[in-house]
Amino acid sequence: MACINCNMNNKIHSQSVQLLILALTGQCNLNCSYCYASNQIQQSMPWSIAEQALQYITEYSGTPTIQFTGGEPLLAWDLLVKCVEWLEYHKFKAKLQIQTNATLLDEQKIDFIKKYQIGIGVSLDGFADSNAINRPYKDFSDSTTDTIKGIQLLSSAGIEIGITTVVNTITVERLDKVIDLAFYLGNVRQVGFNLVRPQGRGKEELLINEELLEAGIHKMLSRLEYWQNITNRSLIISQLDKISKLQKGYTPFSHCYALHKSGMYVSPDGMMYACASLAGREEYCLGHVSGGVDRKRETILLTHLEPVVDICTNCNFINYCGGACYSRVQLGQTINPLECTMKKIFIKYYQNKQMMRV
Repeated sequence: MACINCNMNNKIHSQSVQLLILALTGQCNLNCSYCYASNQIQQSMPWSIAEQALQYITEYSGTPTIQFTGGEPLLAWDLLVKCVEWLEYHKFKAKLQIQTNATLLDEQKIDFIKKYQIGIGVSLDGFADSNAINRPYKDFSDSTTDTIKGIQLLSSAGIEIGITTVVNTITVERLDKVIDLAFYLGNVRQVGFNLVRPQGRGKEELLINEELLEAGIHKMLSRLEYWQNITNRSLIISQLDKISKLQKGYTPFSHCYALHKSGMYVSPDGMMYACASLAGREEYCLGHVSGGVDRKRETILLTHLEPVVDICTNCNFINYCGGACYSRVQLGQTINPLECTMKKIFIKYYQNKQMMRV
């Protein structure tokens, strides 16, 4: 979606961009029921756009993260390779990541991924009884077998991965099965559980019952303890890991790149957003890579974030939660109560575990 009335004359301060997310293509080979990116432009990113986006972070003094996403980024494999080789040619070091459905992985791609030490995040909603419903191919056939095959190819190459599972009415009672699958696959290092974003097809998703959510998470955590005890192998749960980091010194809202003006998402047509979760929403477009960020639009975005920060900083859970995500706010809300419920379930579990260790 083109950004209307963007100011092309105000350059972004590239030193501030610590996370660059490149949507290499708006196309995808799956038809996920909750896809938040379903409303983005269905084209591949031209190299000229990718190169301009990459140049924004070359002045950053630290080691930024560059994430390749989509759509399905492996559909734009040649462009991904060109981006990585451009960074190598310019001797620019960055942490590279791919968020993929893994169905298109093969040995050649995996050799490249291993050579450049690219981190892999795979979207997977468990076994076929839930994944096939949530994440089918375009013809609505099951993609689960191909995703698992891709993960197993990564395992054969000695590559560990993270899994992201979306929690909705289909998966909420089967979250424990995600843990079963993670231990079965063997190369899963971390699992994260995300609520549906109210964007794209996600707007059509039914809300989860809070009681079911709590029961599903506790069932999952019980399964996690079971497998860790009998295998003596740990599995990181993203939500618990974040709580631990906050207790060790991470500051609230450190996760929000939009708030700190340190992240940039670039769509296939070169439009820039402060966060991937806001992509495709014209009111949050900050500009185009050819010209830079419109500071007036950036200021307007920050005013939208302020009420969330105000509410969260006055909450007793802030030092365990870290703050809510503005992108999960439904129409008429300031914060998403279901997100708060989910975080409090993990926080109480974490606190109970800490008390047991004392």
